[in-house]
Amino acid sequence: MRKNMKKCLTTFFSIAICLFVLPASIFADELLFSDKQRNEIKAAVELWLDGKYKVVSVSGTPVKNLLEVRIGNELVYVDSEGTHVLLEGQLIRLSDGKNLTELKKNKILSIDFSTLPVDLAITTEFNVDGNDEPLELAVFEDPNCGYCRKFRKTLSEIKNLKVYTFLYPILGNESIEISKDVWCSSDPSSVWDKLMLQGERPKKSSDLNCDFDQQKEVVALGRKLGIEATPTVFLSNGERLRGAIPLEALKDKLQTISGQER
Repeated sequence: MRKNMKKCLTTFFSIAICLFVLPASIFADELLFSDKQRNEIKAAVELWLDGKYKVVSVSGTPVKNLLEVRIGNELVYVDSEGTHVLLEGQLIRLSDGKNLTELKKNKILSIDFSTLPVDLAITTEFNVDGNDEPLELAVFEDPNCGYCRKFRKTLSEIKNLKVYTFLYPILGNESIEISKDVWCSSDPSSVWDKLMLQGERPKKSSDLNCDFDQQKEVVALGRKLGIEATPTVFLSNGERLRGAIPLEALKDKLQTISGQER
């Protein structure tokens, strides 16, 4: 049983819904989610995980006798007696169909956009009209990522947009070399767009003074933010989007933030 539990956890808390029994009931008659109860649930879950993962928080939910437990950037649910844990369950509010798990995870994954080191990004403006301040977003991309190329085309069709592209070469050594050639070129923005939109590979950089090592900070940042795939997007309100978001869906997101039609 324990081996099955560990396997489920190791595979990112499994793909399906997994229901496991914790060692023993640690609560008897407590009806309220007291600090004592939360701490005991935290201890029980961490014990079950053999101390390999730390519980970040224990919170109540709209469901009676069900608590939300955050482990890293993931959410699991534990009953108020601390006897069962639900992995990969989605908590849906039936009255309006809202996915409360997704809403909470989006909040967990959001960032303070102003803290991004945009000096380490490639800055590109798309269809800027000069009348209004362009809306900003940041994207982490790999030069060999097909979905990144698809998403780049989507970005190029948005009005009045400033994009900070963080080079995030996670698909191998070739991605690192291409990223270096782009970053060390005379016009990284133009070279990157030619690569992603037209498939034109950049020329080998001959700039011996180019400091590509600073891009290691971007990779470290991406890992800290838990970015495991590209493209990963951050809107100016801090919301995180993953994957090649369709054009109309991205327009809707941006319009909600800016109040302007994109």
